[in-house]
Amino acid sequence: MALARRVFETKEAGVYLADLERKERSKPGGEVRKFLVRWFVPVLTPLRPLLDSRIRLPKRVYAAFYNYQAFRIERRLSRTSGT
Repeated sequence: MALARRVFETKEAGVYLADLERKERSKPGGEVRKFLVRWFVPVLTPLRPLLDSRIRLPKRVYAAFYNYQAFRIERRLSRTSGT
C-alpha cells in the first residue's frame, strides 16, 4: 500500500490531494481538532457498534471516528516508511 501511495502522489490527482491536505492543515484550529479527535474518540468506543446500525448519530461522530482511524493509519504508515 505504501508503494502504491508513493506512485499516486506523483500523479495529478495525488498532487491535487496533497494540496487539499496542505490547505486543511493550515486552517486555524486544525491541530486542536486533531488533538480532540485523538483523545475523545477512544472515550466514544462504546458507540462504535451503533455506527453501522439504523440509529442515526450526529455527522460529527461519524467524522470523528473516520478521522481517528485515518490518523492511526497515517501514523502506522509513517513508522513503516521511516519518515
